[in-house]
Amino acid sequence: MSEFRLSPEAGAELDGIWIHMARASGSIDIATRVVESITERFWLLARYPYMGRRRDDLRPGLRSFTAGDYVIVHRVVEDDVVLILHVVHGSRDICRALRSLTVDLAFVAAGLYSCEASPARRSSRCSGFVVR
Repeated sequence: MSEFRLSPEAGAELDGIWIHMARASGSIDIATRVVESITERFWLLARYPYMGRRRDDLRPGLRSFTAGDYVIVHRVVEDDVVLILHVVHGSRDICRALRSLTVDLAFVAAGLYSCEASPARRSSRCSGFVVR
């Protein structure tokens, strides 16, 4: 069984991406497609937890994976569970962004904001988003 957990910060960042895209494009459909394209990568990371680039230069144990114009910052923990820590625009200085962003891993470790990936069921609720 593959699994990922979404931090409250990553959920808030996805909300911000959706709002920005809806305003910039004038279309909620475009905003929804952008966020869905990012969350689709969460399922891929859940299935293949060690995909992406090691980012020990940021913090030991961190990894990053691109999703279009965005970068997913994550960590693989016990039982190959993927913790999605942040989603930031690729044009940002990730080192600087991570210094200003924090994550309360107690929420994530407690099992809040979790989703289970399975081939039979590709839709689940994650921090208010429907992930397909």
